[in-house]
Amino acid sequence: MFRGRHSHTLDNKGRVSIPAAFRMELQRRSEKAPVLTNDTDCLALYPHDQWEHIEADLLDNPQMHPDVETLWRFMEGEAVDAAPDSQGRILIPAHLREHAGLKTKVVIVGVGPRIEIWDQTAYQAHRETTVRRLPDIKASVARLKN
Repeated sequence: MFRGRHSHTLDNKGRVSIPAAFRMELQRRSEKAPVLTNDTDCLALYPHDQWEHIEADLLDNPQMHPDVETLWRFMEGEAVDAAPDSQGRILIPAHLREHAGLKTKVVIVGVGPRIEIWDQTAYQAHRETTVRRLPDIKASVARLKN
C-alpha cells in the first residue's frame, strides 16, 4: 500500500522523481514496469499487478457498452509503462502532463493501491474542498458499510 504526500519538481524533460519508499513498493509488487494513466484531476501510477486487476475488472463489463468503451479509451488508451530510471525518475509524456495540468511543482500522493501525481495548485484546491466536505464524506462512507 502507498501512503503519504511528497512535493517534487517536474524537470524540463517531463521527468519526476518517485519517492524511494514508493519505488521500493513498486519493485516489491512486480518486476514489470508500473503503469501511468489518466485519472479524474490527476494521474495515477499503478503497480503492474494492480493494473492487471483493473484491466480484468473492465473486461468483466459488456464491451460494447458506450461507457465501457469510453473508460477503456480514457484509461487504457492513454496508459504508458513508467519504469523509473537509475535516478528514480519516471517520464511523464506530454499528453498526460497536459491532462493533469502539470507544470513545475507536483504533489505525489500515496492512495492505498495506487500513487497519484497532481499539479501542486490543483492538489491544494482539491484538498481544501475535501476538508470542507469531510463530515459529509465520512457519513457517506459509513453508509456504504450498512
